Amino acid sequence: MKSHFQFSKKQRSGIFLLLVLLLVAQSVYYFVDVSSETLGVDSQGVSSYQAEIDSLRRAKLETSKL
Repeated sequence: MKSHFQFSKKQRSGIFLLLVLLLVAQSVYYFVDVSSETLGVDSQGVSSYQAEIDSLRRAKLETSKL
């Protein structure tokens, strides 16, 4: 009976290349520092935008009641 795990030389080299690429990708992910910088949030700007959104929602609600 023929085994399912017999590969040709091209298939073996392709599997080896795939494993190497996976190891390289994992190594890069582990060793490269990808820490993100914290961004400052302008709370006054956010509050003004939120107030504008709320007023637009109220205006839409008032027009839909008519």
